[in-house]
Amino acid sequence: FVRHKSIEILKQGRIPKHVGFIMDGNRRYAKEKGLFTKEGHKAGAEALKTALESCYEIGIKEISIYAFSIENFKRPKSEIDDILSLLRKFLESVYKTATVSEHNIQVRIIGNRSLIEPSLLEDLEKLESETKTSKVSAYLNVCFAYTSRDEITHSVREVVGKHQSKDITKNEICERLLTENLYTRDPSQPLDILLRTSGHTRLSDFLLWQCTSNCSIVFLDTLWPDFSYWELYLILLKWSFEQAVMRNRHLDWGFSTVPQYVNLKLLPDSPPFASVAEK
Repeated sequence: FVRHKSIEILKQGRIPKHVGFIMDGNRRYAKEKGLFTKEGHKAGAEALKTALESCYEIGIKEISIYAFSIENFKRPKSEIDDILSLLRKFLESVYKTATVSEHNIQVRIIGNRSLIEPSLLEDLEKLESETKTSKVSAYLNVCFAYTSRDEITHSVREVVGKHQSKDITKNEICERLLTENLYTRDPSQPLDILLRTSGHTRLSDFLLWQCTSNCSIVFLDTLWPDFSYWELYLILLKWSFEQAVMRNRHLDWGFSTVPQYVNLKLLPDSPPFASVAEK
């Protein structure tokens, strides 16, 4: 009852459209509890399932999770195998839950697919295809074999290729074009909140391009397996309040809440250079 009422309160304000999670702290959780690392990742998977159910119930339409960084391939093979096995089971369980069908969620794999083992990639793409229906209204972006550096490099490579094949001109290369060639391009809402657990205050090469514009970055000391609905609730409540304050300020001061982009080529020429030192 209390949880239901708390969600009703949240819905009275603005709800973020896109939230990203850096789910850190599984190994530390296992160490503190005297468990095997595998058990820590398993507890993290359960925490993720709860967080996703809460987010979609609240009305958040897009979730991005940092499931596996390209850097994670450097971990011991046994740990990598455990993580991949858990990922398979987690995605299968999510697909079978009422959450996916109730909220019409499409699972999308975001990352460098050339680095993913073929049989796993086949399973991931099958899940992606099965959840892509005409009724899709929410998204779960599973960032796997992903880093922002790789994503931005991929975008630049795509744009260069289009220029070399004469599909675009040099003057058409711009920020919008780079954004449209990212892994997250189709379709994706601007990132509103990026949350990292475990107390580390770094972004670990996750959604760096997406979090630079009007995104609230939140760092929590809580280890990911301990992350609860009420911590999520307080983060969303604070974000909604801050958005209301910013909107009121913009209205009071006459500022537009929509960013305006300027074509620098349309600006007048700068005045001639004059050196004061030479006089």
